[in-house]
Amino acid sequence: MRAAIAAWKRAFGLAWSNLVGMMMLNVLWLVCSWLIITAGPATLSAYWWAAHVVRDEKEEKPASFFAALKRFFVRGLIWELCWAVVLLLAWSNMVVYGQLLPDFASAVLRVVWVYLLIFLLAMQPYLLEMLVMEELRFWDAVKRSAWQVAANPVYSHFHVLILVIAGVVAAKTTTLIGILLVALVMVWWAVAAADVPQRFGERRKMEANIEDVL
Repeated sequence: MRAAIAAWKRAFGLAWSNLVGMMMLNVLWLVCSWLIITAGPATLSAYWWAAHVVRDEKEEKPASFFAALKRFFVRGLIWELCWAVVLLLAWSNMVVYGQLLPDFASAVLRVVWVYLLIFLLAMQPYLLEMLVMEELRFWDAVKRSAWQVAANPVYSHFHVLILVIAGVVAAKTTTLIGILLVALVMVWWAVAAADVPQRFGERRKMEANIEDVL
């Protein structure tokens, strides 16, 4: 838990010190996601930008965003397609098939799918990190990101809260914060991936404080 709180503090500091760059990044993402089908590549490019801000603590130029968009276009389409399939399956199971089952079975099915979606959201910082910064093959990145969520359960699930907060803010406000939300989420995710207590393949240190591991 302490590691998650420290990551949130660092992400807030980075976002605040690069506020203009975050606004620019969000505008670029909105422009490139206008066709919807390009939202995946735009998201990977936005993460690439944010990850470099986290590592270098300086803003990238707009031209680098478009270079990353071209570089990660195919991976972004695959990432977007996977999410489309998952959401379609979740909707069909919870809404369509759920109506055909007894009430208890339908409730269990909904709970399973809700947690599955939460788990997948918890994977995203690590998945994007591995796809964009480490450039692993897609399936390898999926397996490793799932492993890191399992190895860092509290830390990983805590970062899902930033999506909840962003969603609430997006629903409640039409002010300037609306053009910052995607960029802020990318920075939070980049910090979460960079500061994860236990990375894939690392052995847990027995002498470490359990709070540092979580």
